Amino acid sequence: MGFKKTGRLVLALAMTVTMVTAAQAGPIQVGGTYNVRNTNFPNSFTSGPLTINSTAKPIGGAGSRGLTVRERITDTSSEAQWIEWIFEKTDAPLADVTTGGWKTEIFNVPVTTPVIYDGFFIYWTIDGHAAQNITTIPGLGAPQVNPLNSSHLVYGGYFPAEGPFTGPLSFDALLTNYGLGISDGNMDINQINGFVVGAHLTTSVSADVVPEPASITMLAIGGIALCGYGWRRKRQAA
Repeated sequence: MGFKKTGRLVLALAMTVTMVTAAQAGPIQVGGTYNVRNTNFPNSFTSGPLTINSTAKPIGGAGSRGLTVRERITDTSSEAQWIEWIFEKTDAPLADVTTGGWKTEIFNVPVTTPVIYDGFFIYWTIDGHAAQNITTIPGLGAPQVNPLNSSHLVYGGYFPAEGPFTGPLSFDALLTNYGLGISDGNMDINQINGFVVGAHLTTSVSADVVPEPASITMLAIGGIALCGYGWRRKRQAA
């Protein structure tokens, strides 16, 4: 994805369809591995494989300045879970270049069964605590109560179910321009040193799930222009 307009935030979910044969409690494969690619334009780095085990893991190479990621899984039923990826740095700001674009990609996330995708949220943190008093970012919409913690707000939340999909799954969060987006949400770019991505997955009970070759990709994008309004979503089979 390129930068076509300053102040554009894109939240994307890309799901690559593969066979799923493993079985365990909950759709998210605890102990499985995934990869992370962070880009703070013009620099980027890729880390992995990273194990889903709730411990903080350093990611990135030279210049990443203490960036770590850990996972937190919360059951919402016997067949549904939120998974959060919690990114934190030992110092602020989260983005080394606050005047440039910033992107996080989480990919090859393993699931144990076909899943429905019906929730996604993001929020920024300061020393591990959610930034408070965030405001509407034009085009992104009003902040909503965090589905997992009513004490603070997030961007996003539950939405109509999409899928079913098989894994591995990939998630993408892109902020252009980093400083403009953060400040539009009433947050201080010099204090923000963490970022949380959350996705809600529900085990599919549909009989319509048909395993396909790994080359087939389903793409669901929620794109929000900071200079415009509305929420658009599109799906594409490659």
